[in-house]
Amino acid sequence: MDIKEIKALADVLNKMNLSELEVCEGDKKIVMKRQISAVPVAPATVEASSQKQEVTMLKDEGIIIKAPFAGVFYASSSPKSQPFVKIGQNISKGDVVCIIEAMKLMNEITTEISGTIIEICAQNESIVEYGQTLLRLK
Repeated sequence: MDIKEIKALADVLNKMNLSELEVCEGDKKIVMKRQISAVPVAPATVEASSQKQEVTMLKDEGIIIKAPFAGVFYASSSPKSQPFVKIGQNISKGDVVCIIEAMKLMNEITTEISGTIIEICAQNESIVEYGQTLLRLK
């Protein structure tokens, strides 16, 4: 693991508000821990291999779907597969709109709203940052 990967892990630890993160890669293992203040919170539900994205509605720009974390954006499940979404396509709540690879894990990004794709802002196989606009809907 290089320093960029370690920094990305630390970012995930903080942004996802985790108390511990353990990653094994071959014979290498890294464990990160941080102390979280004892504030009572409702239990969170976790979806295996599926992440919900941040949605922002802007008056002039439509509905913006943002990256929930940094990683590599994939428009389809494999290089030879059709993209998950196309411009003009209607999508429904729960549909997979893309994959973001983070720390060698493929995370399906699902939508929490229905709408029509008006723009795909991220390029296939490009690096996206946390909060970066991925798609615009109307």
